[in-house]
Order: sequence, then structure tokens, then C-alpha cells
Amino acid sequence: MRKIVTPVDIAVLFGKSRRQASRILASVRKELGKKPHHKITVTEFAAYFGISTQEIEDIIFFNDN
Repeated sequence: MRKIVTPVDIAVLFGKSRRQASRILASVRKELGKKPHHKITVTEFAAYFGISTQEIEDIIFFNDN
């Protein structure tokens, strides 16, 4: 199971385009004080948006299959 959130995961979760999802991921990264090459974990993403980690992991699992 992956523990890193990708723009594709965000696009599916929020119903956005991949480009918009990339922007969302960049803004989360900036808000968390991470550099552009740093990854965002499921836990960090869930905490930022107030979503359960299980919901995000379900989407990631569904997208990987």
C-alpha cells in the first residue's frame, strides 16, 4: 500500500483535473513547509483537509488496481 499522495489521487478524491490537483498538492506542500521535491504522506494530507486516512487509502487502493 502506498503512503504517498499523488495528483491523480487528489483528482479522483475532489473531482478535479490533474492540473488543479497538482496545484492543490503544491499548496499543501507549501503550507506544511516542505520543498517542491518533498512528498506528502496520506497522514499529512488527511490532517490538512480533515479527512480520515481510511478514505484516502481506499481511493489510492482503488486507483492502483
